[in-house]
Amino acid sequence: HFGEELSADNSLESPADILNSILQRMETEMDKKIKDGFTVQYNALVAIKGKRQYADKVYPFLGIDPRRGNIKDLIKQTGKNKTFAGVKLYPPNGFSPTDPRLDDIYKYCTDNNVPIIAHCSYGGFATPVKSLEVNGYILKEGEKEPVNYNGTVTFKKVLPSDSFNEVVRERARLLNHPRIWDIVLQNHKGLKLVLAHFGDSDDPACLDEWRNEILALMKKYPSLYTDISCMSDADCSHLNKVKNIFDGNPDIRTRILYGSDYFLDMFFNDSFDEYLNRIKKVFAGNSFTQISKTNPEGFMGSWYKA
Repeated sequence: HFGEELSADNSLESPADILNSILQRMETEMDKKIKDGFTVQYNALVAIKGKRQYADKVYPFLGIDPRRGNIKDLIKQTGKNKTFAGVKLYPPNGFSPTDPRLDDIYKYCTDNNVPIIAHCSYGGFATPVKSLEVNGYILKEGEKEPVNYNGTVTFKKVLPSDSFNEVVRERARLLNHPRIWDIVLQNHKGLKLVLAHFGDSDDPACLDEWRNEILALMKKYPSLYTDISCMSDADCSHLNKVKNIFDGNPDIRTRILYGSDYFLDMFFNDSFDEYLNRIKKVFAGNSFTQISKTNPEGFMGSWYKA
């Protein structure tokens, strides 16, 4: 029901304002004894998955952060016939994909055919802190190749003096560049990974850079996928670029997935139908069936189809 605010409050000026309003309202409605938002959402997903009517309809992914002390216990709850179907990673929140504490997570996922979805674009969200401790490969400003780093990182872009997009982009590049994911895939052969959003960005230069990097990785690693979630541009220019890649690269065509990223899409569209119809228009006919049904079935593997 929080989505009602997206259209009800026209006084808010930006998606960030809307999200902050929703989060503040959620905080007041949560159990005051539970301050950890992860625990609140975790308990809600466990409860939904435990209901018989949703058992074969809802497949939640478990959010993993290497800074959370119990990740080795949590990961055991993912996989075939488990509560969680896969893992979600969001490195711009403050960690490198190559953090050594994630090695056991990658090994478990590879050994048990557990898929990972990782945010991978210049947009979205990121930690707002000015500095943080990082252990793993990062891509420093002005450098072309990631370097192994263990220490404090201090960012130049900080709210409110810099824009929200500038803050996100700086942290995304340093912590989450596709070249860092190349190192993960080199070290964990066969890891089933989705780099979500196909590197999408409002900055054309950033978009082309990340998308080309991800495309090259997909050609290099047959277990790597991407998706088109939250591509909401009204003129369909971003979607058309992906469709050209889809048509021109049969070797990776089966690894491009439909995604919605609902409810975030509602920041940019009047309705979910508007968002969905835009994608169906670009990926017409059998193309939409492939990205929305055939390819996801292949991604999830045999245990998903069973």
